[in-house]
Amino acid sequence: MMLPRNPEKNAEVRESRKKQILSATLSVYIRFGYHGADMDIVAKEAGLAKGLVYYYYKTKQELFAELYTQMFNDGYSFAETLL
Repeated sequence: MMLPRNPEKNAEVRESRKKQILSATLSVYIRFGYHGADMDIVAKEAGLAKGLVYYYYKTKQELFAELYTQMFNDGYSFAETLL
């Protein structure tokens, strides 16, 4: 019998899935560019069902904004280590 996950485990799974999707998105953008990428390709690259990608990101624009924000924050954090 499988026990239900606790809230902390659910949050961990959500963050892991989002990272998986964002990593796949970056890979897809590198190969096809923004306009050549679509949610089907991202889902396939991530090894996830398309519906799960849409569960986390309702639109291609929302997915791009999340990736952009993550990359900006990562770059900013890295730059701070150089100061």
